[in-house]
Amino acid sequence: MLASQKKTMDELKLKLDKLKVQKRCIEPLREKRTVVKKLPSEIILENSSIKVVIDPNCGGKICSFVSKRTNTEFLYQDTRKKFSNNGYSEHDISGFDECFPTVAACGFKTDEGINYYEDHGLLWQRAWDAEVRGDRVVMSKDIPQLKCCFERSCQLQGPNSLMLKYKISNKGDRSLPYIYSAHPLLSVNEQTVLELPDVN
Repeated sequence: MLASQKKTMDELKLKLDKLKVQKRCIEPLREKRTVVKKLPSEIILENSSIKVVIDPNCGGKICSFVSKRTNTEFLYQDTRKKFSNNGYSEHDISGFDECFPTVAACGFKTDEGINYYEDHGLLWQRAWDAEVRGDRVVMSKDIPQLKCCFERSCQLQGPNSLMLKYKISNKGDRSLPYIYSAHPLLSVNEQTVLELPDVN
């Protein structure tokens, strides 16, 4: 090998070594991917910025949404230890519930008679099926009396966002009238500002 070739090879090796050092320095700054843990009583979605806890056994409730950077819990936490099954106000009033097919208790007339829906609908307080698919959680609940299935997927997007996607499948042969409401109870104080994006 000629001296000039050896010098060029040494320079190239030095540049590659510098590149490796720079790469090692950059890696810790990158956003870590989402980690999904499915435990018997909860499912956790977590990255380096936020942690979301979901209870599939209690209506798919999103129990907690925490900013790890500021240690801020965005959802209201109920400090009571015992709950009743009598109605929503005597239940665990916290987190983010799904209300379907109604929000208020009501009766709905059908060909078979009147269906009575309880306060906050037929999803809360009930166990949902839950499946981890890669970096997202897909949860569903069949509702036999309505012949339908309610499905929600949860996925962390970027460092600060939780994306929720919904699908309602009508398995019957008639139209399915319903009301849906996301029901988050936010943890707020006098300084809290809620900013909503413009919707066109």
